[in-house]
Amino acid sequence: MAVTVLEYYRRKPAFVPPDLQEMSIYVRPGELELYAKPDEWELVGRTFHPNNLQAADVMRQGYCLRTLPIGIDAAKLYGTKAKA
Repeated sequence: MAVTVLEYYRRKPAFVPPDLQEMSIYVRPGELELYAKPDEWELVGRTFHPNNLQAADVMRQGYCLRTLPIGIDAAKLYGTKAKA
């Protein structure tokens, strides 16, 4: 696949809808403003080896949007320890 580097953004908590815990988006470097309002998102980092599903979404539609609904334990989902 041609896409090798993607920027990973997380939506600022003030802009996340009430039925979601988290929203994130993967885009090609420098293309966030084509698909979302940049002031509502914060850059988390870059991924140099995205998984095939993320890369395919970005190649097909220009972005890959991920949402985490309320009620799902993010610590179990991501394999991290819960905050104390």
